[in-house]
Amino acid sequence: MKKYLFIGGAILAVIAVFAYLNTPVKDALGLASTSFRGYATDVVGTKTGTTTVGVNFAVNAKVAGQSASTTYPIKVEGASQALFTFNFKEASSTANLQVSVLTSNDDFCTTATTTSGSGYDVVTTGQINWFDAAPFFDEHAAQSFAIGTSTIALVNPVAGTGKTLLLTNLASQCLALQVSGSSTVAHIQIKTK
Repeated sequence: MKKYLFIGGAILAVIAVFAYLNTPVKDALGLASTSFRGYATDVVGTKTGTTTVGVNFAVNAKVAGQSASTTYPIKVEGASQALFTFNFKEASSTANLQVSVLTSNDDFCTTATTTSGSGYDVVTTGQINWFDAAPFFDEHAAQSFAIGTSTIALVNPVAGTGKTLLLTNLASQCLALQVSGSSTVAHIQIKTK
C-alpha cells in the first residue's frame, strides 16, 4: 500500500510541476520585460555612473561654423512614447545644436551598414527610408524649441542645462537623430515606454 501511495504522490508532484512550468507568465521578470525600461539609453555621448562624456560638435577650434551632420539610429519597436533629454556639457556664447528627428519602419533600420556584402543581400544605410517624425512631437514641443518640420534648433544653449523632447503615439521600428552643431558638447539620451 505504501508503494502505491508513493507512486501516486510522485505522479501528482510531476503533474503539479508540469502545470506550474506551463502556466503563462503575465509579466516577464526584471530586464526581460518589454515594459521595463527604468533607465535612459545613450544616443549621443556616454554616461557611466556619475561620469558623462558628451560629443563635441565643432568644425574646428580655430574656425567657426556648423559641423557635418551625424545620424544616430535608435531601435524603439513596441514603444508608444520616447523622451529625449539634451544635456549641454559645454557651449560657447555662439553655440547651437540642430537636431532632425526621423522615423522608419524598415527592416534593419539600426543595423544597416554603409557597404553591401558580396553573395548575399545586405541592407545599406542608404536603403533605409527615413521620414519626418514631427507628427509624433508632443504638443509642448513648439513652446520649447524653434521647430522647422522635424528639425529643432537649440540656439545658445547654456552649459550645465538641458531640455527634453517628448514623442507620443509612436508607431515606429526606429527613430533617428540627425545632429549637427557649432561650439557645443552635448549628451543626448532616450527613454521609451
